[in-house]
Amino acid sequence: MKNLHQLLIIVFGLCLINACSSDAEDSDDDMPCDTPPPISVVSLNPTQGHDNGAILVEATGNNIRFSLNGSAAQTSKIFTGLKAGEYKVTGQLDQNCKSELSVTLADKTVPETKFATVIAPIIRQNCATSGCHGGGQSPTLNDYAQIKANGSKIRSAVMSGAMPKNGKLDEEDLLKMIHWIDGGMPEN
Repeated sequence: MKNLHQLLIIVFGLCLINACSSDAEDSDDDMPCDTPPPISVVSLNPTQGHDNGAILVEATGNNIRFSLNGSAAQTSKIFTGLKAGEYKVTGQLDQNCKSELSVTLADKTVPETKFATVIAPIIRQNCATSGCHGGGQSPTLNDYAQIKANGSKIRSAVMSGAMPKNGKLDEEDLLKMIHWIDGGMPEN
């Protein structure tokens, strides 16, 4: 056991010596990393003239921080309140280990989304189900009044991907839901 302990100390010491160097020429500080974090985005174009666009970053890996147009890095993968324009999304592990994507948000003219024929079926199929928000879990989302009362919570949950529990809404349904909520949630 004593020999194993000494061997581990020697191996650990060698690893430290090989990994760190005080010699500036050997420093990895200015070198890019071997594998930048892979990132992709789902974008939600703003309705014409509004700042209700969003970018959701999808990344693989741990401890990845995200920034938009060089802003301070954050752990949240969501950027909201965006107008039409060009954006640079960065996913980074450290100063030199990062991936960048350019994203263009364009004003979008969205046809009027009907509650009864579009939104209610999305909620019924994905949220107001048995054991979920159909009565088994708060908030209940069985009718227009309940859905409208929880509009901001619904928006946050679907944008973050936290809901629905059976998987994220597809992009088309997500866009319909967000634009209906941002449009004042009319009962039309």
